[in-house]
Amino acid sequence: MTTGAVLVQDAMIQAGIVAATETINANDQALVLRRLNRMISSWDNEPLMLFALSGQSFTMVAGQADYPSSTYLTDGRPVSVDSITVRLSNIDYPVDIIDNQTWNAIPYKPTTGIPSQCFIDTDYPTTTLRFYPAPYGAFTCFVQARTPLTASIAAATDVVMPQGYEKAVIDNLAVDIAPSFGVEITPGMVQSAKESRAVLKRNNYNPLQMDTGLGDNKPSPDAFIYRGF
Repeated sequence: MTTGAVLVQDAMIQAGIVAATETINANDQALVLRRLNRMISSWDNEPLMLFALSGQSFTMVAGQADYPSSTYLTDGRPVSVDSITVRLSNIDYPVDIIDNQTWNAIPYKPTTGIPSQCFIDTDYPTTTLRFYPAPYGAFTCFVQARTPLTASIAAATDVVMPQGYEKAVIDNLAVDIAPSFGVEITPGMVQSAKESRAVLKRNNYNPLQMDTGLGDNKPSPDAFIYRGF
């Protein structure tokens, strides 16, 4: 565990802006904290920089088609939803994630039944799952969602990250802030930042097997796809 203040200090030292024994003034710390939060917010839009794949479940209400993200996530609005399944009487039913055109083409949405389709309405600040048909009973819905790396970081915030993320944050933040303090970005800084991100992306990469529908469906060496969002 570390703090926002420590991340700021280490990034400024890494960039050569301050010495290890120097005290950082409040204005500089506030600036770098803003840059830190913007950088991490940007990472949240990169699938392979996300580490939090959150599995959540909730009980659906008969006749209710719409469920806001606060219903099924305890750690904020999802960046994306990977998969949805509904269960009743120990039987699981997969739910297809559809786009807005498909959703809009459904003529009568209040139909009830076994939910088979879901439109993910990514309005801000709340994402809403809209199911069709609406559940006819108290199904349990299971949602696999990717959530942001971390919430907003202040100087005193305790920050907990998986192995490797702290180095990536410090290395990349150093590169990001150096020009603002009149410090030249060195090739070594750039290389370290790139390598730390590459390690995380390799670790977070999870290839999916492509079902071609041919023969016995044994995958060829190239039969893998990356599911981005």
